[in-house]
Amino acid sequence: MGEQPRDWLKKKFICEGMGDFDDKDVLRLMLYYAMPYKDTGDAAQLLLDKFGSISEVLDAPVSELVKVKGIGEHTAVLLNMLPQLCRLYTKDKYSGRKIQGLPEIAKFASDCFIGLTTEHFFLFCLDENLTLLSHCLISKGSVNSSTVDLRKIIEIMVSADAANAVVAHNHPRGNCIPSQADLETTAAIAKALNPLGMKLLDHVVASVSEYTSMAEYPRKYGVWFK
Repeated sequence: MGEQPRDWLKKKFICEGMGDFDDKDVLRLMLYYAMPYKDTGDAAQLLLDKFGSISEVLDAPVSELVKVKGIGEHTAVLLNMLPQLCRLYTKDKYSGRKIQGLPEIAKFASDCFIGLTTEHFFLFCLDENLTLLSHCLISKGSVNSSTVDLRKIIEIMVSADAANAVVAHNHPRGNCIPSQADLETTAAIAKALNPLGMKLLDHVVASVSEYTSMAEYPRKYGVWFK
């Protein structure tokens, strides 16, 4: 009896990683751990046909995944779990590590949105040397200047004895280009912090695969980050 596809996929991963895998092979290998006695090639292809890409498969809710032929609840939960595990892995990896400087903080901020399928708004508190002191979730749902709690942001900043702030939110189903509402939110936060001697240094807008650091575009967004 010849070597099973799962065996050579597993061996290839152990030796080379997933660098040369296409989306179907990645899904095929993952599915073997929920469906160990089946050839998962057909199920992998059906998932890609329905959702379009591996990221869309992993972002799909369990209720939609189980509609695909051959995908039961157990398998759907495994797939749905992976982006959230990536986010927890990233959070744990940074835990206890000194995060300093706007580029590194912007990257860390964007990683906080891995696996999130709804809008979230985070505050990152920094000291005068741009070292991250703490970060926390401010709100969930649509982000605009009327829904972001400025009083809560100020209270957290004061409690952390922070001199500077970075805020970040995600566009889970869109691009990472700041919207007009994002610009208005940025202005409202900066105006609230400045009289207290605190500065807003950046607003990071993340999509599924990339992010925009508004501070990196001073001609376009820099008026609030001086």
